Amino acid sequence: IAGQLASHLARRGVRRGDRVAVLLERSVNLPAVLLGVLRAGAAYVPVDASYPAERIGFLLADSAPVVVVCSRDTEALIPAGCPAGRVLLDDPQIAACPADGPGVPVGPRDVAYVMYTSGSTGTPKGVAVTHGGVAALVGDAGWGGAHGRVLMHAPHAFDVSNYELWVPLARGGEVVVAPPGATVDAETIAAAGLTSVHVTAGLFGVLAEETPECFAGLSEVLTGGDVVSPRAVQRVRQACPDVAVRHLYGPTEV
Repeated sequence: IAGQLASHLARRGVRRGDRVAVLLERSVNLPAVLLGVLRAGAAYVPVDASYPAERIGFLLADSAPVVVVCSRDTEALIPAGCPAGRVLLDDPQIAACPADGPGVPVGPRDVAYVMYTSGSTGTPKGVAVTHGGVAALVGDAGWGGAHGRVLMHAPHAFDVSNYELWVPLARGGEVVVAPPGATVDAETIAAAGLTSVHVTAGLFGVLAEETPECFAGLSEVLTGGDVVSPRAVQRVRQACPDVAVRHLYGPTEV
């Protein structure tokens, strides 16, 4: 899918350095779509389908993508008057494209994605992150071998998705994709056969209080985005003494 989409985007006029919005729900195809945009030499602009219409409209207007990759369900979320072209993921023309893709060369200073902040200053800001920045995150020696099977449950418009996708895949691991709309709970974590998982600070605190044993069998638990209480970490470490707890925070802002 990645190569075929990259070929299709090139045929649609997408060039190195262009921006391509990705307005899709989470699915097993989503990683391939993001990779396809990168293989076309473009930067992806992730747009969460659950966002309010006003925010979706703002992101598409502000980022000015050449095209929007969407499904038949999410196409209806694109506001009227948006000048960007539409690329429907189930378009037969994509399946007819060569799978090897154009393979447009990019450098470490080329933009890989543009992600919008939460808007704590009043207006969301698009942060352009380079291939070199993503490669530095993925290639960090601190990851070790603990990330062979990782749960992808964060929205692709949340930069933790960079960890959930590219760290395991670049290291020969596996990504377990949570179904669209699924919430992560103790049962999901315990049943997925994971080696590592990221949960927000709030969820980590709840799981640590109610079911700290759900992390048993994992090598690492990552959390962040807010203050994590020492008590929560202590409860998880007591229940699962072989599990390391690490803090991951703000790769896009950094």
